[in-house]
Amino acid sequence: SLLGMQLTLLLGRINMPEETGLRLAIGAINRRADLTDFATAIVVNSAGEAHDAGIVTSAALNAVPLVVFPGKREIVKDVYSKILNDHLGWPAYEGGIMLADYQDSAFSAGVMSFGLIGFVLVPPALVWLLYQAALWLERMFKRSGYGLALLALSLAAMRVEVEWATIPLSLRQAMLVGLIFWAVVWTAREGHRILWVASRTPGAGMAPRGGPA
Repeated sequence: SLLGMQLTLLLGRINMPEETGLRLAIGAINRRADLTDFATAIVVNSAGEAHDAGIVTSAALNAVPLVVFPGKREIVKDVYSKILNDHLGWPAYEGGIMLADYQDSAFSAGVMSFGLIGFVLVPPALVWLLYQAALWLERMFKRSGYGLALLALSLAAMRVEVEWATIPLSLRQAMLVGLIFWAVVWTAREGHRILWVASRTPGAGMAPRGGPA
């Protein structure tokens, strides 16, 4: 692809053997950077039929903690594998074991949930969702609190290789990390306040009783 070609030209190595480590590294970077390959392959090889909106519901239910939803493993189905197996004959998972590492992205998530419409709408919809979350954080927190909350949200936003199962989990992780950040900051602030109060000289700042002798 264009990215792999540009990397090769910048390095000044045009005729590199296929088996060289540098060529393999460029190929790996190139594969991860082209986010639409897997999504396009799904559409082309299934004539646009490999999609099931139930994958969104399953992903949302899967993000509910087991302590809240103990029976989710019996209810939540592996729609991801079902789509690939039924429509394409491509293995994904079997018995919880990964059989193939496909190049998942917001584009492939869109295709697997809503077909060609999802390819176009899901990626910008996810960007809009993260933007709205950032605006909400700005209204809820100020100064360092907002910075820490935004840092936690960025953990979800920076994930490039995603599927529907990981999107809600990433948001849940961001909320958990944000809560940990808040607890650490609150503990440090309260500890500082307690030390400041304890270090003050008793009676400091108090006016003496009575007048001068």
